[in-house]
Amino acid sequence: MARTRMIKPEFWDDEKMATRCSRDSRLLFIGLWNQSDDYGVVKGHPDWIKNQVFPYENISKTKIKKWLNELEAIMSIIPFEHHGEKFYLIRTFSDHQKINRPSQARKPKPPNDILNDSRKAHEASVSAHGVLTDETETETETETETETETYREFVRMKKSEYKKLIEKYGRDATEKMIDILDNYKGSKGKTYKSDYRAILSWVVEKAELAKGEIKSPQKEFPKQVTCKFCDTEYLLGHSSDHCPKCYESFYTTRADGTRSERYPQASPEISVDKLTEKMSVSGD
Repeated sequence: MARTRMIKPEFWDDEKMATRCSRDSRLLFIGLWNQSDDYGVVKGHPDWIKNQVFPYENISKTKIKKWLNELEAIMSIIPFEHHGEKFYLIRTFSDHQKINRPSQARKPKPPNDILNDSRKAHEASVSAHGVLTDETETETETETETETETYREFVRMKKSEYKKLIEKYGRDATEKMIDILDNYKGSKGKTYKSDYRAILSWVVEKAELAKGEIKSPQKEFPKQVTCKFCDTEYLLGHSSDHCPKCYESFYTTRADGTRSERYPQASPEISVDKLTEKMSVSGD
């Protein structure tokens, strides 16, 4: 399944790729990011790659192989085989993509010699060019908060949204809710404009029913109550909590937004006569 990936501005400044790779091969390279798993491994059959990256283009297998060869020549991708099937390791994948919580590996791990070669090539590149950055600390922090990150194979959200879930429900409960959404999307093929909103809209309640460990607002309506002001019994509903006889509200809202039951001695709106009458009845 294709995944959302990020293109950094530095990609367009890569002189080696710009001078040694065609425009089409560079576009193909970006497409391979989308088709790879969270570890930079992607299937390597040219027909499969063409159908995934250029599904509506009339492009021959020969051209796809040519573009792949250009990327291989500069070690942007490194080929390897597993049980007779071809794969590519995107050597600089971790430089371009920051995966907060990578999904379980579904594709084979590259051989150790390929991983070592990839690591050496990366270190040589850093030694030759140094670590260059023109971003300020504030810019980097802002990008980190607004960038969409992968938390499971099918679940993505902003880092700031993930933090909100942890602050509200705790880390363990948040991870369980993400698991629920990931399994649902993976099995049903469902997509959402916002996985964060999906969690808030229904996953919280499902997780609560499944484990009983996530607190969510209780469904308390309708229920039978007795008015604290005139002793009238009535059915408390969703739309109104006022007594049908004296019109006093059953609840009061605190400053933090939570509600509690109202009582005559705590209500400034109650008249002195009514309060005296209530206290007299209570004394009898």
